[in-house]
Amino acid sequence: DHLIQVFTDVTPIKEAQLQLEKALSTLRTVFNAAKTGMFTFRPEYNEAGEIIDFRFAMVNSTISNYAGKAPQELEGQLGVSWFPGYLTNGEFALYRRCFLTGEPQRTEIHYTNEGHDYYLDLQCVKLAEELLVTVTDYSSLRNSQKELEQTVKALERSNAYLEDFAHAASHDMKEPLRKIHTFTDRLRESMGSRMNETEQKLFERVVNAAERMQLLVEDLLDFSHVSRQPQEEEAVDLNEKLRRVVADLELAMEEKGAALMVGELPVVQGNRRQLQQLFQNLLSNALKYSKPGVPPVVAITSRQVTGETSGFPLSPEEQHKPFHLVQVSDNGIGFEQQYADRIFNIKVVENHGGHILAEGAPGEGATFKVLLPADKP
Repeated sequence: DHLIQVFTDVTPIKEAQLQLEKALSTLRTVFNAAKTGMFTFRPEYNEAGEIIDFRFAMVNSTISNYAGKAPQELEGQLGVSWFPGYLTNGEFALYRRCFLTGEPQRTEIHYTNEGHDYYLDLQCVKLAEELLVTVTDYSSLRNSQKELEQTVKALERSNAYLEDFAHAASHDMKEPLRKIHTFTDRLRESMGSRMNETEQKLFERVVNAAERMQLLVEDLLDFSHVSRQPQEEEAVDLNEKLRRVVADLELAMEEKGAALMVGELPVVQGNRRQLQQLFQNLLSNALKYSKPGVPPVVAITSRQVTGETSGFPLSPEEQHKPFHLVQVSDNGIGFEQQYADRIFNIKVVENHGGHILAEGAPGEGATFKVLLPADKP
């Protein structure tokens, strides 16, 4: 009798097995660490050899959390067992097409079955006899977008209400103003010869104030049409705009004992109401922030410059363009330079393709520089 021993070296097979197990362990670690939902799907066939469902092979916690389970509880289960809606919402058709054609697929869905409400971005690729599916949940982004859209609609309604109110208010004020004009004309005719010089000046100021109010009403009407028609630009004489502002602030200037020194200002293309409001704000601030007990002195000058010589930090495209540099300086309380961008509204200047700078120091007054294009037709 003989004993024959046969030895087979299975080291390569065992090493391959260990490497495969290590690779699977690494893959599962990657799956579980991924913030994006990931799972693999194996097709489930009926007797006719048709794909009727898919079965979870490997699942990470991001996916299993949608079902409220641990990943191991979903693995080996049919997709329809936990997400019945996926058979009819287009997902199953997507996975089936990817598996049969081998072509990567991607789509966005709004999953609203089983009480869920998710906005998902789905991507799948075929790997041998399985599908690798990644799921990105952008529900929070989509919900934020919906909230933003609702806010925009609310703002649009609010703006429409304000415009309607401005339109109605301006119309309602027209009739009282018309009566003021009528009665002042009658008083002028009946009392003109009996008023002394001081009374005549006071009367003229009442008439001028009523005329300015008429202009404000017309501007209010224009404002009420802002969203209904584009704002038209026209040639605006800044000297005339400043004269109207000074007339409006006449009493405040008298009370403060303010002195105003004005040079020749340019004619620019723009919106007359906005440009008048710009000067109104600049001059009002000069009066408001004057030093206690010191009469305000405001100087307004203008000169033509190029972007390069303006002293403004402009883009290369604006360096050689012509501009009007309008400067408003006062002897008021000034401000810390670090707060310069907080003390004025730049929207009007930006609307006209311009720029604005503020310079000042505590106790040394302030200077506002407004740069407006000089090359508009």
